[in-house]
Amino acid sequence: MIPQMILEIIIDAHLRMITNMWNIWCIIMAKVYVVSGNFDEARGWAREAGIPFSELIYVNTVTRLRGVTDPLIAYVGTWRNRKDLEEIRQIVTYLKVIK
Repeated sequence: MIPQMILEIIIDAHLRMITNMWNIWCIIMAKVYVVSGNFDEARGWAREAGIPFSELIYVNTVTRLRGVTDPLIAYVGTWRNRKDLEEIRQIVTYLKVIK
């Protein structure tokens, strides 16, 4: 017979594994919004990461993020040089709060 404490440890580890699998599934199924200095940087990052570009949404303007709930965002390349960076940060903060 398995002692109660060992059984609880096994159950806890199994539940954590299921939770991790669910989180990974959500990330896989979610579109990734790419904020980069330009389109070529976003496309190059996708190629290097092995992600089909069809699974990404290039954020060419802040309006691309409107209506999205809790976006998964990748900041790539020269994203810090964007003129609309402050607007993007504000909307991303807002979208993360209302999730």
